This record gives sequence, structure tokens and C-alpha cells, in this order.
Amino acid sequence: NKLLKNLKKIMKKGAIAMCEFRTDKDPLKNFGKKISKNETYTDHYRRFINYKDFLKTLKICTYKVIFKTERRGLSIYKKDNPVLGRIIFKNN
Repeated sequence: NKLLKNLKKIMKKGAIAMCEFRTDKDPLKNFGKKISKNETYTDHYRRFINYKDFLKTLKICTYKVIFKTERRGLSIYKKDNPVLGRIIFKNN
């Protein structure tokens, strides 16, 4: 939330930003040492973002969403096929 609010202050009007993140629907969330509800540690630290909450924050910050998707198949690496959120948004 802080990142999106601060980004709003420094982005020029009409500027576009893109985000990609593992969502809290990703199965890897259930592995490793649990740090908090949406944070784990396996071989490294991971935070899992709630996709709908992220979109709500974008709306609160008055960004315009240009593209959005939450699904598997976006970044397959060996046996890992995470549930990712990809969002492109514009500063109005």
C-alpha cells in the first residue's frame, strides 16, 4: 500500500507501471517456514499478494488498470508453475 501511494506522488501523469507477483493462491505459500499470513521462507523470503486487495488499492489511489490477470502459465520454470498476478496500470 505504501509503495503504491508513494509511486503515485512521483509518477508523471499518464505514466505506466507494470507489476508481477505471486498471489496468495500460489501453492508455494503452504511450504517453508511461515513468517506471517502471506509470508514464507523456503530457500529465500517470499511474500504472496492478495490479487483483489491489490486491485482495490490501485482503485483507491486512482490508477487506471489497463491490463490484469491472475493465473498459472505465465512464468513456468522447470517444475514451478506459480499463480501470478500481472497488472499494468496508468497514473491518471
